[in-house]
Amino acid sequence: ELFPEKLTIKVSARGNFGGPGGANPDRNKIDGSPIFSSRGWSLGVAADGMSVEFSGLSGGIRESLKAPLPDAWQTNFHELTGSYDGQRLAISIDGKEVAAREVAITKSSPVGRIGIAVDEANPARRFNGGVRSVSVTSGTGESLLDLDFAKDAEKPATRMFLAYGGDFNDRPTDSSFCMNGLVTSTLAPSPQFEEVKKLYQDFHTALVDGSTPNVKLKLFNERFFRSTDDVKGLWKLVKDGKDIGQGELNLSSVAPQQSLEFIVQTNAVLDPGSEFILRVRYDLKEANAWHPAGMPISWDEIVLPWGKRTPVSPAPSKTAASFTEDAAAVTVKAEDVSVIIDKTNGAVTSIKRKDAELLRTPLMLDFWRVPTNNDEGNGNDRKLEIWREAGRKAKATKLSTAQDGNDVLVTAELAIPAGESTATIRYRITGTGQIAAEVEFRPDATMPQLPRVGMSCGIPSSAMSWTWHGKGPHENYDDRSRGAWTTTHTGMLALLFHRYAMPCLPEDLEFAKHPGDLPKKDVITLHLDHRQMGVGGTNSWGAEALPGYRIPAQPQRWSFLLTATHADPPKAAAPIQRRTLPPGFKLPDRVTPPSPVTPPAPK
Repeated sequence: ELFPEKLTIKVSARGNFGGPGGANPDRNKIDGSPIFSSRGWSLGVAADGMSVEFSGLSGGIRESLKAPLPDAWQTNFHELTGSYDGQRLAISIDGKEVAAREVAITKSSPVGRIGIAVDEANPARRFNGGVRSVSVTSGTGESLLDLDFAKDAEKPATRMFLAYGGDFNDRPTDSSFCMNGLVTSTLAPSPQFEEVKKLYQDFHTALVDGSTPNVKLKLFNERFFRSTDDVKGLWKLVKDGKDIGQGELNLSSVAPQQSLEFIVQTNAVLDPGSEFILRVRYDLKEANAWHPAGMPISWDEIVLPWGKRTPVSPAPSKTAASFTEDAAAVTVKAEDVSVIIDKTNGAVTSIKRKDAELLRTPLMLDFWRVPTNNDEGNGNDRKLEIWREAGRKAKATKLSTAQDGNDVLVTAELAIPAGESTATIRYRITGTGQIAAEVEFRPDATMPQLPRVGMSCGIPSSAMSWTWHGKGPHENYDDRSRGAWTTTHTGMLALLFHRYAMPCLPEDLEFAKHPGDLPKKDVITLHLDHRQMGVGGTNSWGAEALPGYRIPAQPQRWSFLLTATHADPPKAAAPIQRRTLPPGFKLPDRVTPPSPVTPPAPK
């Protein structure tokens, strides 16, 4: 335990005028406002908003003490002290004891992490005010924590970040509502930039008949005053992420607000075991004031009804995998790969290849996503909270291991702490060391919808590259993906995310208010999602995802294949032209020049 059962917590804090801010001031109406929090101890403002509350956890029961907030709470900083000497809880304000009661704290809880101005167990609970300093001392006078934010603020600035409402001590505030643009303050495109650009395009192409390799399409010119004479049409056929044909569209002029049907002769050999996508795009023939010649201004991709991509299957095994087990875990070995599965929760705790550990945190069920701004606006961060730790707290009610030919089959039956939810995970470790997993998830039908359904783990931050087949290359959601295209994407991990995600854990994201607040760790969180709830926000902020993009508490089944292998990093991408600044626009000193534009329409 980090803290002993006898301790003194002292904070210098001040409340803010007004509510927590934002378009809905009541959206964060919660049970209290912590200034200091840990799993065992808490000091902050009580739920009534009128009292200081100090509490300690004793055998699962929280013992608390309250005292009225001091005068001028919103204008002056005050010293609030909560102490426990082994016999009594006490609260002092500005050096004077104002409340006390005798109570026996029989056993304090392990602290885990500490929250300052935030609840360490529920980051949605935040302190509406300012904190100048925090200190914790033991019953023997030993200093356990000493933070002086006022002194830290006097240090020279060491980093730049994009500030928003509340960062300037502005109250009331609209919080992040000052950063709703498609580009950031440095003109870097936000993730929704590509989506808006796609929806605003002038030309739209739809499938008329795809029953043969001679594909009939229909082009609609959405312009009101100009034909298609200024653009050149191109097509490309993609099979399972690989280009197999391309050419120029033979188009006649299409007048404004008119349509044209035309044929694309792909000469493709149809294959029911593959995915075929026809991609068309329209490039400017000549440069204009805002686009260079050859710039794609519209594009569409059509999934052709010729077949479906065949999932990857495990490689044939020439040698047999073997396993050993004890009371705690099952260890499977196959060629140069070893896998350890925890018997208490069915999690994969280790995957090694040639003695190199590939996991930083266990592979286990995950039903939670870090709340988006929309999630906070519609209250999903609270309404769906039962799923926050349901995956990591699942327990194995039964775990069996058997030899199945050259493979080892490990089956875990799990009880999930969300009503009567259960799951079955079947790990098949092949003789080649691959892990084929099948998951059956049976949520309690009385539970709320889920933010995500899948599994997650931590991998080393030394991982450099990623490759996947699907929508990309930029971040997209189920209900915000029309600006992304389907192919086999590859790139560098460091460039994968917009600046609100760096190597870190999901809980770090919930605590941080800016990208610069994220601690850099030797771990990258990898989510293997079956589904994730849409981003929502059709009212601009706060609306839930539309019904078709939600995940109701219904049975789900999915599978995936893990292969421990060496992958060379992708070749460096060609330089991308940087976005130019508007005439007369000058960035402040020390601000990074505009980021490169996101890739144009797929080529």
